[in-house]
Amino acid sequence: MKSTGIAAKTVFLHRPMLALSHVEGTNGQRKDKLMARSKPSARNALKKLREQREELDAQEARLREEAAGELGKVLLECGAETIEPAQLKQLIRASLTIGIDDALKRLSPA
Repeated sequence: MKSTGIAAKTVFLHRPMLALSHVEGTNGQRKDKLMARSKPSARNALKKLREQREELDAQEARLREEAAGELGKVLLECGAETIEPAQLKQLIRASLTIGIDDALKRLSPA
C-alpha cells in the first residue's frame, strides 16, 4: 500500500460544547485548545457574593462620609452652626415628612 503523505483525518459532525483556550507558544504561534468549563459551585458563588457585599459596604461608608462633609459645608455656609444638632435633625425630619416644597412654602414669607 502506498502512502500519499496525507494522514487520514477524522471529521466530527458535531463539535463538542467546550470553551476555547487560546495559548500562545514561545515562537508566537497561536494554539487553540478545547477546555471544559467547570460550573461554579454554590459555595464559591456565595463567597464571591459576600466579598462583593463587603466591598459595597465599604464603598457606602466612604460615600456617606464624603456626603456628610459636603452637607456640613452647606450648613456652615448658611449659618446653621447656631442651631442645636437635635433641633436641626428635627427640622430636617419634619421637612422630609411634609415634603421639601411644602416646607419651603410654609417657611417663606408671604
